[in-house]
Amino acid sequence: MDTREVLRGAWSVVPFVLSLPLLWVAGVRRRSASQPWVIGGHRGRMYEDNAGELHRWVRANTDQRIVWIANEGPVLEQLRAQGHEVAVRNSLAARLLLLRAPVAIYSHGEDDLDTLMLFMRRMLGLRVYLNHSMNVIKAGQVMDPGYRRASALGRWFRRWTMTDFDVLLPSSEHEAANFRRSFPHRADRVRGGGGGAHIDSFLRLRQRTPERVIYYFPTQRDDATGRALLERTLRDLVSNEELRAWLVAGGWTFRVGAHINTGSHALQVTAPFELSSLHNLKRDLGEAAVFISDYSGLTANFLLLDRPLIYFPFDWDNYRQHRNLYEDLETWAAGPLCRDLPSLVATLASEAWADDARWAPRREAWRGKLYPSLEEGYAAASHAAIVALLAPQGTDA
Repeated sequence: MDTREVLRGAWSVVPFVLSLPLLWVAGVRRRSASQPWVIGGHRGRMYEDNAGELHRWVRANTDQRIVWIANEGPVLEQLRAQGHEVAVRNSLAARLLLLRAPVAIYSHGEDDLDTLMLFMRRMLGLRVYLNHSMNVIKAGQVMDPGYRRASALGRWFRRWTMTDFDVLLPSSEHEAANFRRSFPHRADRVRGGGGGAHIDSFLRLRQRTPERVIYYFPTQRDDATGRALLERTLRDLVSNEELRAWLVAGGWTFRVGAHINTGSHALQVTAPFELSSLHNLKRDLGEAAVFISDYSGLTANFLLLDRPLIYFPFDWDNYRQHRNLYEDLETWAAGPLCRDLPSLVATLASEAWADDARWAPRREAWRGKLYPSLEEGYAAASHAAIVALLAPQGTDA
């Protein structure tokens, strides 16, 4: 859970706490197995990742009622128009649904479902954390540098606001081991498998034929220095004449994506460069013949397509002040590792990224560690794991 989200909603804590007895009577006292499940992701802003894929599968393949919780706006309107049951995040109706639900499912954190859900923890049904992406490179929670620098009181507060759960569903034993490192105080709640529903959508991309597209997806930066470094690097990249000449000569399009927490980049570009929003992410990855990123878990997803990757951690010295990694970059990289823009341009122009004799075995080795199966079925496994968890405990309050 993002501490800033909790603090931003602090103004509503007092009336919310005062209303808890009424919510308990109206909500928890009516919880039963017949009540719909609730699910959400990315703090109500997106219909994507593990939560989105699981919701799609449940709606298409079962008669289980399930309500998506989102912020007011396009996602809510789109799902409502498609006939899905939806509720507005932080509304009274959503809170009653949440308290009555036998299971609450979230992918980014508890605040996917309600900004103040941490105050309801003891009043909820089974809380299932899916995580939103592959938990294989960026490490957080107790591994976060800020947590390690904090005082004892600061660490206590961070643990209290940290995402909590009754069960966490990883996609593999490798991912489960990483989760246990980030949540040592909840290690016994990390199951051995049954997660990674969003992997199904990437497996479907394997059928796509790549185009002459190079897709660059820089992940978010957490401080002003990092954001300034990213924007300066992007400006230098799209104005680099050597790179432009190579792209034009080869008939390449260089597409730049944006993380949801970054928003659109303040860039003016002309062909062969393009800007693309996060809503086009799956399309962009499916079309990409080459994928460039830095610390994003998407580098793990792209391994499923068995196409070239380039790693571009140009700001590692600053980034490491705010984030930690499970793997050192040299171990993680299944493609060229470029630490500055001249290196990236030279790597692209020399086509060192296309050396499959060198890089294909590394891609295959990481696929073997991260993916128990290369067939669709991850969403079905997530659903089966949740049903199995609900069955023995009973859901009547």
